Amino acid sequence: MTDKRLRRAMAAIGLLGTAVAAYLTWVHYAGLKPICVGGGGGCERVQSSDYAELAGIPIAIIGFAGYLAILASLAVRGNPAD
Repeated sequence: MTDKRLRRAMAAIGLLGTAVAAYLTWVHYAGLKPICVGGGGGCERVQSSDYAELAGIPIAIIGFAGYLAILASLAVRGNPAD
């Protein structure tokens, strides 16, 4: 796989992850039930569980920051081994 294709794949995954994390953050603060394509209410159960926060911070925000970091890393050029 070429560097260009790898960067495009990372960008696509980063954008998708950012969108999902932003949606889940919005759901958390709006007090809404998340849309769950799998059905059965599992998404709502997970989103409202005690494990949905870490030190009072919604996991969705942590994921959002992580995906933004992935996207930001794509802007860095060069090989660190040089």
